[in-house]
Amino acid sequence: MTMRGIALVIVCLSAMCLSACDTMGRATISASADISKYGYATFTDVMTHAGTVPLADIESRICEELTVAGLQMVDGGQVGSLPDEVKLRLLDIRVSGSQGVDGAVIVIVFTDHTTGKTAAICRGTHGKDWTKQREVQAAMNNALSQMRKLF
Repeated sequence: MTMRGIALVIVCLSAMCLSACDTMGRATISASADISKYGYATFTDVMTHAGTVPLADIESRICEELTVAGLQMVDGGQVGSLPDEVKLRLLDIRVSGSQGVDGAVIVIVFTDHTTGKTAAICRGTHGKDWTKQREVQAAMNNALSQMRKLF
């Protein structure tokens, strides 16, 4: 094989590796939301997802991250008995995920409990990887990274 042929193979392999490791995360904050006012969070729809995404540990990882950020987690069954001043500072959290031929997506949605309006969305994606588990883990890490920046 000539040097030119070797260089072409190296370029093709590099392009394949870069496209296989396509990662991305994005956080969107509502223009009217003041994220700093929230001090409490609770899960509303635990583990709703499409496809076969194993989201078993994302709830606990979200709890850990939000606790480190200073938010107090509230059990969903206790929300009704909370004082109004706590409900005013409460975020409802929904998590969803999907996995397809192009990779995995994890979405964390934060909704103001009293108004029902979306306060923020953290979305993590990861393109095709060597294993589906790595795709999901990378997408989850990207979503959590966006959440850390938000709070």
